[in-house]
Amino acid sequence: MNFVYSNYIPLVILATVLIFFFTRRFEKGFFLWVEDHWFLKRSRASKLSSLLKFFAFALLLTSLLDLRGQEEKVETNIPDQKTIILIDKSASMLVEDVRPNRFKKAIMLARHFVKKAAGHQISIIVFSDTHKRVVPFTDDIDLLDSILGGLLDLNIAVGGSELSMAMKEAIGYFSLDKNYSGGNLLVFTDGEEHDSFKNMKLEKDVNLAIIGIGTLKGGPIPIRRRDGGFSGYKKHKGKQIKSALNEKFIQSFVNKTKNAKYWISLSYSLPTDEVLDFFRTRFQSKLSKGESRIRPVLAKNLLIPAVIIYIFSYLFSLGSTFSVMSSLVILMLITPVDKSYAQNKESGPVAQQTERFLEKMKNGKISEGEKLKLAENLLRLDKPEKAQLLYEEVIKDTAKHSNGTLINMATAYLKNKKFAKAVNIFDELKSRSNLSKQEKKIVENNTLRALNQKSSKKGKSGKDDKKSKDKKDKNKDKKESSESEGGNEGKDKKDQNDQESDQDKKKKNGKGKDKDKDKDKDKNKDQDDKQDGDSDKKDSDKKKKSVKDKENEIAKKRKMIKIPATLKQIMNDDRSLRKRHLKTTIGKDKRSERKDW
Repeated sequence: MNFVYSNYIPLVILATVLIFFFTRRFEKGFFLWVEDHWFLKRSRASKLSSLLKFFAFALLLTSLLDLRGQEEKVETNIPDQKTIILIDKSASMLVEDVRPNRFKKAIMLARHFVKKAAGHQISIIVFSDTHKRVVPFTDDIDLLDSILGGLLDLNIAVGGSELSMAMKEAIGYFSLDKNYSGGNLLVFTDGEEHDSFKNMKLEKDVNLAIIGIGTLKGGPIPIRRRDGGFSGYKKHKGKQIKSALNEKFIQSFVNKTKNAKYWISLSYSLPTDEVLDFFRTRFQSKLSKGESRIRPVLAKNLLIPAVIIYIFSYLFSLGSTFSVMSSLVILMLITPVDKSYAQNKESGPVAQQTERFLEKMKNGKISEGEKLKLAENLLRLDKPEKAQLLYEEVIKDTAKHSNGTLINMATAYLKNKKFAKAVNIFDELKSRSNLSKQEKKIVENNTLRALNQKSSKKGKSGKDDKKSKDKKDKNKDKKESSESEGGNEGKDKKDQNDQESDQDKKKKNGKGKDKDKDKDKDKNKDQDDKQDGDSDKKDSDKKKKSVKDKENEIAKKRKMIKIPATLKQIMNDDRSLRKRHLKTTIGKDKRSERKDW
């Protein structure tokens, strides 16, 4: 256990000494001045608070040095491998020296690789004169398989093989991810390369696997119509072209390149497992067995005590003030709240005006406007029932009264839980064009309030109905039980006769019960086996995971997933769209004398 920034220890010590010196000097001068002028001595709580505060700041400064523990080995999550599949789409891939032909054989091998490549993020590129990225990095094997299946229907008639350009472009895709460098290149080609490989170099982090497709004997390039009919063999300057696998070219390039290997695939060979093993071993060596060394951060061992000490220093700094405040809180909790405070509001000007209006009303000298004012005052004094009676007495035609009066009347209905009447008045107010912005807000808010309270009232009434139904059911059960007690005496004789027949049935059922016991035992065994299996899983999880283990887990998960029919239909539609955009050839007028196979 030591500090990462141990070279700054002298600075931290100097800073703590300076802080202690200046704070001590300032506090000493201040409290001496207070003692001279006011004859007050510094309390012990204040001294202790200052000392604790100093220790807290010293620990905080020390934590800046980044305290770390000893090195530990920690298992890290194994990332997915990144693999780019390059498929040669030149005309020479139509040769049928392997079944069904070189291109279809390459697609078949690529599909087999995709299905077996658990733990790989795969991208697909097709190339001939130019190259095109068909799909970016993904681990969706169903999508990849669907796209590869769609490539089988491509119409290949012309196109050379610019492998080096395609490989350079593919390597550039690896560098897009900042967190992960390098990856795997899997190339399917017949080796009919027309561009130069002299200056071609792969990076150290890139693993190359080339699968040569075809035979050394080779064969002519068939030309077929769109309907699949044979129309002859491809010719160049009047002579029939014969294309053969160029194994020497593939071998020479692999020998010059680090982390590279090649295989030759014939009609019935599938080197998928060997390719996966090659990529896995290279990836495993790069990860150094999925472990990394770390030094645990222990700064919390300094920060937590610093915070606790600072809290105590603050509490001590409160001194006598803190104790007085606590006693006040206790007194407030013990003493009851005086309810007369709410009632004293009535002694204000509103209550006095209300009393005057009530006197006038008794004498029969109150006007219609004063009645409305009296109803408004009663609402303010939280007497909505009396206010409602006055409003209903005065307001016969709502169209003749102002917005404020109607809002008050609707509020009285709302407080008396007459939501329907309140909502009707609010609806009428909404239809008026002379409403101010403030009045609109009041109407909208009160309408929502009325509707919410109405719905909550319905919910409560529903619960009350259920409770009343339950009580009725209980009373019925009690009656039935009392009636059944009276009739039990007559049933005793029947029960004696039934006992004899029951004994016979028990003898017959004895065998069945034994079987049930055996079944229960088997169930208990299964449960024990499951528990043992769970404990085994936990133990296996504790073990170190390798790349192979991760691939097996992903493969199991893939088997559990099924593709919906609609998704399959979308994939099929996607195939037909991609066919239109997968042109990688250059027209004859631009190619001059270069080969187009």
